[in-house]
Amino acid sequence: MNRPKSSTLNKVFSLLIPAFLGMGYFGSTGLSSSQSEQKDALDQNREDREVQRRKTKIEDIRVENKTRGIILVLLEKDGNFLKLSLKNGSSKVVTAYEIGVGELTIHTECLSGMDFNDVFYPGTIRQERLALEPGIEESGIKILAVIFEDGTDEGDISYIQEIRQYRSGMKLQRERSIAFLRDLLNSDNVGFSTAISAMEDNLYRSNDENKLPFFTRRGLEDERHRFLRLIGKFKGMNSSPEIGPQGESNKQKIERIILNYSKTLQQL
Repeated sequence: MNRPKSSTLNKVFSLLIPAFLGMGYFGSTGLSSSQSEQKDALDQNREDREVQRRKTKIEDIRVENKTRGIILVLLEKDGNFLKLSLKNGSSKVVTAYEIGVGELTIHTECLSGMDFNDVFYPGTIRQERLALEPGIEESGIKILAVIFEDGTDEGDISYIQEIRQYRSGMKLQRERSIAFLRDLLNSDNVGFSTAISAMEDNLYRSNDENKLPFFTRRGLEDERHRFLRLIGKFKGMNSSPEIGPQGESNKQKIERIILNYSKTLQQL
């Protein structure tokens, strides 16, 4: 089924990565012996990972599924990447799921669309192309959690809680975004550009957000960035709520976004 280009699937990646930090010398363009050793260690680490990726065989990758609703129907290797074919084997629409690949976990959020949400329908198959991550031979691939349109879930409770925390942050920002969009909708031709600029000024983080749980803050911040991209698109429009491309007025587009945002709030 063809989908509008404005639809997006949000991917949230989580990984603890050891960092090598070097100290520079003022007035010198060379590397200290410590920095040189760290650079060598990084290069060696990259080479080791590349060798390990080439050596990894599909049959050596262990697959664990903590859900019943999502089924891994095909796993292929494509150079340094894995191609996963995932099927929604349940009778329910999937709105989010989380997969573990080696040391990395990937949360796919289907409710992050601007004017519609690209949800995972029953019986359909989705393709995921993911890098061969460190720890793939030890940890394998895990289908960790899934959340359905009716609010039910399956899988590892800790990852389900992470998704729900992330969504609580999304919901906070979406409620604010709807209010901003309604103000924009009510603005006249003269005030349209001013209202767009005011939305940007009011999107800065407040100190109270630091008290929120980690994944709630992360969901709020990601949703804020998505809304900023949306504002950027409005800036590219004509400076009027009445004139828009392709036969749709800017006012109609804003109304459509508000409608989708409002429907999404009921599922977050």
